[in-house]
Formats: sequence, C-alpha cells, structure tokens
Amino acid sequence: LQEMRAELARLNQEQALQLERQARDLEAKAAVIERQRRLELAAQTTGQFAHDLQNPLSVILGFSEMGMTQSAPPETLQMLDRIHRNADRCRGLVGNLMSFARGARVAKDPVDVGEVVMGVVSGAHDVPGREDLRIVSEVSPDLPPILGDRNQLARVLVNLIGNAAQAMEGLANQVITVRAAAGAGRVRLSGPATG
Repeated sequence: LQEMRAELARLNQEQALQLERQARDLEAKAAVIERQRRLELAAQTTGQFAHDLQNPLSVILGFSEMGMTQSAPPETLQMLDRIHRNADRCRGLVGNLMSFARGARVAKDPVDVGEVVMGVVSGAHDVPGREDLRIVSEVSPDLPPILGDRNQLARVLVNLIGNAAQAMEGLANQVITVRAAAGAGRVRLSGPATG
C-alpha cells in the first residue's frame, strides 16, 4: 500500500510538472501572438500614416516644380529647389514606410554615395537658428556605386549631421565635414572626430 501511495505521489508530481511546462509554453506562445498582433497593428497604422502623407507631399512637389519654372530671383529658385529635393526625399521615406507596412524587403539598388552626400549636405545648409554652423562635403570623384537604399542612406546622414550639430552647439568654429572616399573595395563615409 505504501509503495502504491509513493508511486501515485510520484505520478502526481510528474503530471504537475508537465502541466507547469505546458502552462509556460502556452504563456510564451500567447506572448508571441500578442507581439505579432501589435506588429501587425503598427504596420497598419504606419501604412495609413504613410498613405496620408502622400497627398500633401504631392502638392508640395507639384508647386515647387511649378515655381522653379517661373522667372524668380536666384535665391527663390534655390529655396524652391531645396524644398523640392527635401520633399522628394520625404516621398522616398514614405515609400519605405509603405514597404514596411506591406512587409516588403528593403530594395538594394545601385546608389551614388557622392550624390547622396552632396544632396544631404546642400539640404542641411540652412539649419534655422544656426547661422554659425557650416556643413561641407568632401567627395572623392572615383566613388563606385554601392548596393543599398538611397533614402535610408540619406536618412542616416541627416541624423548624423543633426547629432553632430547638437554636439557642437556653443563651440567656436562649428564646421561639420562629411567625407566620402573609396578604398580597398569599399566606400567610406566619415566626419570629424569632434561632435
């Protein structure tokens, strides 16, 4: 009788452990499902947000293009060109958001790094309230194209320039130099060690 009770207790303990394991597995699966649901919701929201941004961007692009065809002072034409380039970059970012929302992979196309650097630097020249800040580019003429996403590269550069500008606030001789050079089968982007 004691042996039967001991065996019964052992079996009950095994079943209790098995039930605990199953409960933990179910909790983990429920957490994965919840995370997946939240990601899907975030993707839907992102897609809707990106879609809603397309209309005003189209208006900005259209009016800036139309304005550049009019006779106007050179400063006005330069501002319209900057507006157009930055709105076009935003359109690319919106496209990336929509691709994310659809679950598409990021395209890897040939990208002219020098062109991206010069475009970002020329668009970043006028930092409101930072007339003391100069942003310059040094681009090697022999840069090979790289495979990547042009808009993501531009976004990274804009963020790095913004971070450097914040770090240099209050310093004398505020110059941010973005360099792009080729070497050893690579394209290297760099900036000053300060900032």
